[in-house]
Formats: sequence, C-alpha cells, structure tokens
Amino acid sequence: VVAILLVVAIFANFIAPYGYDTRDYNALLAAPTAHHLFGTDEVGRDIFSRIVYGARVSVIIAFGVVAVSTLVAAVVGMTSGYYGGAIDLIGQRLVDIWQCLPGLVLLLVVAAIFGTPKISRTVGAGPLKLDLIPAEIRAVQIIFLLGMILAGGTSRIYRSSVIAIRHNQYIEAAREVGAGNVRILWLYILPNVVPIILVVATTQLGAAILIEASLSFLQFGIPPPIPDWGSMLSGSATQYVNRAPMLAVWPGLAIALVVFGINMLGDGLRDVLDPRLRGRG
Repeated sequence: VVAILLVVAIFANFIAPYGYDTRDYNALLAAPTAHHLFGTDEVGRDIFSRIVYGARVSVIIAFGVVAVSTLVAAVVGMTSGYYGGAIDLIGQRLVDIWQCLPGLVLLLVVAAIFGTPKISRTVGAGPLKLDLIPAEIRAVQIIFLLGMILAGGTSRIYRSSVIAIRHNQYIEAAREVGAGNVRILWLYILPNVVPIILVVATTQLGAAILIEASLSFLQFGIPPPIPDWGSMLSGSATQYVNRAPMLAVWPGLAIALVVFGINMLGDGLRDVLDPRLRGRG
C-alpha cells in the first residue's frame, strides 16, 4: 500500500487522466463511468484525478513533517539522554512545556493568523513582484509546525533509548581510547537508535496524514484548487452527500487505506528491527 502511494504521488501527472482542476460542465455530480472512474464533483472535476493528485500532497506533507520531527527529536532526545545532569533536567522541563501545548488547536490558531499569504518583494532597480504560491507557503507552515509539535513526545523515546545505551561497555571503551562526545554520539549511539527512529517515523507518517486531513477538513489546510483528501471530505462532500455519496466515500477510503498500510508497515519494521521480536513467528 505504501509503495503504491509513493508511485501514485511521484507519477501523478501520468496516472491521472485529467488535471486536478479540469472541469467538465456536461458531467456535474456524475456517477462513475468509463470516462470518470470515480465520478465527478459539483463543478465537473474528475474525482479519481483529484484523489491521485491528493496523494502527492499527503506524501509531501507527511514526509516533510516526519523529517522535521525526527531531526529535532533526535537532537533533543540524544543530547539530553547522553549528557544527563543539568542538561537533561532543563531539557526535559522544556519538553514538558512543549507537550502541554494543544497541538491541533495551536495549528488552527497559527493557520488563522497567517491565513494564505502572498509574499511579494522588489528585485533590483525595477519593481518586479515575485508572488509565491499560497499552497506552497501553507505547506511549509504545516510541515514546520506539525513537525515541531510531534517532536516533543518523540524526543522522550529517543532519550530513553540513549540512557539504556550510554552505560554499555563499548561506550566506555570508546571514551577510554579518546573518542569525543560527538564521535560517540554519531558512531556508537546513533546506529543503535536508528531502528527505533525508523519505527517511530513510520508511525508518525500515518499521524501526519490524519492531522493534515483534519486541518484541510476544517478549511485550514492547503488552499484550493490544489486537491487534498481532507478538503475533499468537506465542502461539496457535505453539501451533496445525499445526491452523490461517492464524494465522501473515495477520499475517506483513501485516507483510511493509506493510514492502515503505514501502521502495518510500522508493525512489520518493529518485528524485523527489534531483536526481542525477530523471528518470533
């Protein structure tokens, strides 16, 4: 399932039979046909094509969120767990404050404050305006904020793993032969934490897709006409659900299937990478 998601996201331009905003006014709220496999919405846009392009949005945001979250959590958790003492105490109190912030509410507040801005600036002597696409700006906002929110709790997992590793004999041996703290963290501790990072990151992929879909459902996600599975569930889907229930079924099914596949991938990685579970079956 995850492999199919990645292929669809990368080759969306070739898989989708229509553009995500191509409209057929002769087929409004049409049922599935040979020309429109999943039917059309209220303005004649092909639902299958929008589902395909929506996969690209979900992949970009999910992997971006996980990259930010993993990087920040690894730095905070490994530093706190390795050095201990005052660094660990101060770091964990900051993480406590970090985790007290209501994530979804914070995202909604920031999204409402920033809106969907257009940035323009003057280049050179002439007043040349460069307007960035609002969808790109909103995607960066979601990736950064959601990644920072998820990093707080994740850093605790990495900290616990480092604490369990730092007193092993090979760490003491590396320290005795003159290895510095950075070298020990990079060459001896990080490789032992990587399996845990992979499992947690896989789990966060599904969470990121769900949260991003929730934001889009509340109209604070990627702005139209860029298709997004969450936004496809709101708006026209709620207005025309009695007349065309497939408007809500297809994006909802896509979200459920992808999150299920990602969670199963995380379980499989845990079984493979955890020595205690390896070969248990």
